[in-house]
Amino acid sequence: MQALTGTQGLTGATLSSYTGYIADVSLIRNIRPTMQLVARFDARPFTYLGAGLQTRTFYSTSIGFRFTPREVPVVLR
Repeated sequence: MQALTGTQGLTGATLSSYTGYIADVSLIRNIRPTMQLVARFDARPFTYLGAGLQTRTFYSTSIGFRFTPREVPVVLR
């Protein structure tokens, strides 16, 4: 029996090298004591060095409002 590593169990291929990280920037502006405007930008680049030598970067942006019933800010983790 052979142990599967990485995504070998899902794809049947052996990964030579995979690296990735997430970078994000968030801006929060208080509109009222109980309401905030939130904007966020994410970049998720990764590199896969196997068959095909792929490098991809995914981007995401969002903007919205955050409401709290009291003057205590919401902490999302």
